[in-house]
Amino acid sequence: MPLFALGVGLLPAAGRALAEEETAPRAIYVAPRAEVRIGNQEAVLVYIDRKLMVFLQRYVDAVPTTGAKIEATADFVPGELKEVAPGVYSGTDWTLAGGRNDIELNYTIDGKTGTVTVPLMISSATGTGTPGMLPAATGRLPKPAIPGYVLGIAALATYLAVMLLFIWRGRRLLQRTV
Repeated sequence: MPLFALGVGLLPAAGRALAEEETAPRAIYVAPRAEVRIGNQEAVLVYIDRKLMVFLQRYVDAVPTTGAKIEATADFVPGELKEVAPGVYSGTDWTLAGGRNDIELNYTIDGKTGTVTVPLMISSATGTGTPGMLPAATGRLPKPAIPGYVLGIAALATYLAVMLLFIWRGRRLLQRTV
């Protein structure tokens, strides 16, 4: 019973602590991406800040694929993607509309040539007005639902309650045997 009273007594303090913390806006944005399997290769397309990037690797062991030639076509506008790092192919100055964009990839990988169409969904509500552009970071995090010290107090109260139950049970067992 005393622990219940202690818990009820902590409720107003926890409420005041929640009211005192300021709300913090948070902007999280994940770049639009799509994945496609090309034979024994895996390609991941990413559109961010007007750059179309393709990450190309072997599907089985994730070894980056180098030396491939990739050309992308979006809205009937072709563009060559150049290898900027092992397995990373990038092209700049791409303007894609919000919504569904069908990206056609013409590739030559290990002497094999082909074409694959990849649907890339782009959200038009990024906060910047331009689809695919990242919003400026605000640097503030949202307030937690429950402050850490309240969880610490709850853990301490639980520990004390269990310990008191063990002590009470031990004394009761000792009284029975005597």
